[in-house]
Amino acid sequence: MKQRIICIILIICIFSFTACSGKKDKGDDMRIPRDTQKQAFDPVTNEDSRESQEEKVNSPENKDTGTIIPTEKAVETSTKPVETSSKPVVPENVRQELGPEGEGVITYMDGNVDLVRNGSSMADDLEEGFELQNYDLVSTGEGSSAEIEVYSSRCPESSITIMENTIFSFEINKLEAMEMTTFDVLAGSISLKVDAITRDKGLDVTTGEATMGVRGTTFTVATLPTGDALITCTSGKVECGDDAAGKSLVAQPGKVVEKAGGGGMRRLDVPAETADDYLENWYDEKVRLLKSDALAEIKKFVGEYEKRIDQFTTAYDNMMKETTIINKWKAEDRKGKIGSTMEILKEKKIIIGYIYEIQKTLFWFKHVYFRLSQLKRYHDQGFGKGNIRAGYTTTDFFNSFSKADINSRLADLGYIFKLYAKRNEGSVPVASTSDDDFFGDDDF
Repeated sequence: MKQRIICIILIICIFSFTACSGKKDKGDDMRIPRDTQKQAFDPVTNEDSRESQEEKVNSPENKDTGTIIPTEKAVETSTKPVETSSKPVVPENVRQELGPEGEGVITYMDGNVDLVRNGSSMADDLEEGFELQNYDLVSTGEGSSAEIEVYSSRCPESSITIMENTIFSFEINKLEAMEMTTFDVLAGSISLKVDAITRDKGLDVTTGEATMGVRGTTFTVATLPTGDALITCTSGKVECGDDAAGKSLVAQPGKVVEKAGGGGMRRLDVPAETADDYLENWYDEKVRLLKSDALAEIKKFVGEYEKRIDQFTTAYDNMMKETTIINKWKAEDRKGKIGSTMEILKEKKIIIGYIYEIQKTLFWFKHVYFRLSQLKRYHDQGFGKGNIRAGYTTTDFFNSFSKADINSRLADLGYIFKLYAKRNEGSVPVASTSDDDFFGDDDF
């Protein structure tokens, strides 16, 4: 009898051990290696896919030619906006406590998401719960998305859904008695849910040629590299300003606002229940038009880039002559301190002139640069190839464009502005964006 009981106990123990081992093995197999989840995003080369360009070239459908074949799906789905998120702003009782420089947190991320801070990519460190800081630049790759909750005391509470192939910068600037938060959409599409705005905290969304003044609402801003933009609103109202024409229209449920790239702005009646379908159809049609005339769009923005690159480079190089001050600020920032009051006053007096100089061209130059980075993606798919002028092709331009190292310069400038703001009560001088627009508005 004893032997029988002992045998039964041994069998139970062996079974339990085997079951536990099986669960562990299954869990290990389901883990995704960290390096397959997050890769730095380069808006020019678009090297953000888990599948390398070499793998794409050597895929069965491209094996014979060794080139990437342009397809409808490859471009049409690359930046298509998705349905507005209905997720509410994160409740107070579940929010994590922000650090001294935190303005919000990443609450969700899927695929290749990058964040540039203080001149460097933070892609390897990103995870849900990662804090957002002033002057961060966020980007998503193809098939990727992220959500951010902003809830510091300096800015209106808001929830942002960042769609694929989107690049936007986040900035809080103190303008007299108001803290003004700006989401600058440099490429792609975002959806926002914003709580009520107060007198001392404002929020704007810009696309280059249009500025959305938010008063507490839920809305989507979809853009294309042509400069076309569509604003749909599911609750509240959004005042959409046409920077070139100096006029504004209001988007609200039942009314969408469209801004034509290089053209004017108009408001259209679209029933609220069909707004998402309208946006998707609008996007598909704009992509079709872009592909059919990609060369003309590339030539147009190449002209703008060439007109502005020398001014930008000169202003940047002039600022870099003050590397002693800039490197001192960076070293102090790494230690979490700033200089004495007298040092700060002396240093700001020198740097402010360079900031004014570069601000004259920076806003527009950034938008031209990132639009070209998106047009390059179409060009790499085979759309818009041709001559920009005699003896100079689109391929020649994009080869030079990719080597220009503009990304690192823009990232460095963002860091310098952040360091200046820390020494100037949160304020950085801004230049007017209305005196020098991309194109006139006669084409719409």
